[in-house]
Amino acid sequence: MKKVLLIFTVFIIISCTGDDNSKTTIQNELESEKDLIIDQINKELILSESNLDILSKDLKALQSKFDESIIENSILSEQIDKLLEEKLLLEMSLKNLRTQYEQTQIEKSIENKNIK
Repeated sequence: MKKVLLIFTVFIIISCTGDDNSKTTIQNELESEKDLIIDQINKELILSESNLDILSKDLKALQSKFDESIIENSILSEQIDKLLEEKLLLEMSLKNLRTQYEQTQIEKSIENKNIK
């Protein structure tokens, strides 16, 4: 009887210890999974930060190109204005030359009529 009680007691102790071990194993597994998830989140955060840095650099480069384009556009606009002024002056000169030519032709025509 003492042997049965002793075996029964040892069995209960082993059972209780087994539950603790299984709980500890489950807790260890959960902690491992938690650590893996945290590591993966950290890696994704680092990757996202890296991507943001790249996008920031690209945005700065685009802003710089945009600023250069604005300056170039301004210079081209000034050149267009100057060319338009020159065109107007040339048109006025051409008109004056035509007028002078026409007057000369009219005068010659009148002289020719008077001579005849």
